[in-house]
Amino acid sequence: MKQPDSDHLGKGSAANSKAFDETAYLLSSKANAHRLLKSIANLRAGKLTTLKETPIL
Repeated sequence: MKQPDSDHLGKGSAANSKAFDETAYLLSSKANAHRLLKSIANLRAGKLTTLKETPIL
């Protein structure tokens, strides 16, 4: 039996792990999951929203 490749994340795995943790956190709430998945669908459909930048005082 072949062992799974333990190096599958490779270089930068700490950053990948952090991104995964942040995404899991966002998906942990139904409301946040809905917002995130809707945003991804809008992005894929080319429906982008541009926000005006507010200067930091």
